[in-house]
Amino acid sequence: MEADELLMLVADGDQKAFEDLYGLVSGPVYGLVRRVVRDPAQSEEVAQEVLLELWRSAARFDPGRAAPCPGS
Repeated sequence: MEADELLMLVADGDQKAFEDLYGLVSGPVYGLVRRVVRDPAQSEEVAQEVLLELWRSAARFDPGRAAPCPGS
């Protein structure tokens, strides 16, 4: 399943879809944060906050406006 499909399920509160989406994007999110923040421990915290915000704000995702990540 692609990220945009998973995000739509997450928007409906689907925890399994969030687990799948987390597995799909957590590595790239951490990698990006790590390049900006540099400190590994702080990078982990920031990445977790980003993914927690994804869970909280998934209902606002509008697939007509943009894809959640390139290639989706």
